[in-house]
Formats: sequence, structure tokens, C-alpha cells
Amino acid sequence: ERTILISGFSKGFAMTGWRLGYVAAPPVLRDAMLKIHQYSMMCAPAMAQYAAEEGLKNGLEDVEKMKKSYRRRRNLFVGSLNELGLTCHQPNGAFYAFPSIKSTGMTSEQFAEELLLSEKVAVVPGN
Repeated sequence: ERTILISGFSKGFAMTGWRLGYVAAPPVLRDAMLKIHQYSMMCAPAMAQYAAEEGLKNGLEDVEKMKKSYRRRRNLFVGSLNELGLTCHQPNGAFYAFPSIKSTGMTSEQFAEELLLSEKVAVVPGN
């Protein structure tokens, strides 16, 4: 009775930008959420709802393939950062990385600018 599950299809089903999600909650909480939601949001497009239904029914195998691919890329990227001397912990639930740049002696702004100018790689300063 104290659990609320909020999720969506953006990451899990590669439906980024489709703005389709769901909530599972006890009726009293769900009903309170609906009072706010129904007046602040439009309904989800039918196309997105059909796509999500298809994903749930027939796309789980593809989701597993995507997860394996993301995991492989993450491991390669994090491993490469560590080999370069940029300490980076491997995230468990994400496909991005946040390396420590302490060893460079630069601020995050300096590092981001240097990486852009020298290697043509754009990153966001971490501070």
C-alpha cells in the first residue's frame, strides 16, 4: 500500500520523445494523481499507445538485444577511460559514464574546452 511505480517507454523501448509512461499505485494515490494529471496533460497519442503495446507484446527480445549492445558499449567506453588514466566507475543502471578528471589538473570547463578543440569531442563540464 506504500509503493508507487512510475515508468515509461523512452529508454526501455527506444521511444525517446514519445512521452508515454505509466503509473501503478494504490487506488487512493492513483486517483489523487489523476486529479492533477487530467488537468495538466493532454492524453497520449494513439500512435504512441499502439507502439508501446506492440513493444510489450512483441519487442522484449529486441529490448534484450539493445541492453546487451548498450552494456558492451558502456564496458568498452568505461574501460577505455580507465586505460587513459581517467578513473571511471562502471555504472550499473546506465549507458553513460562520469569519469574523474583530477589527474589532468584541469577544471571541468578547461577539460571540456580542451577536448573539444584538440579532439573535436563535445562533453558537458561536470561541475
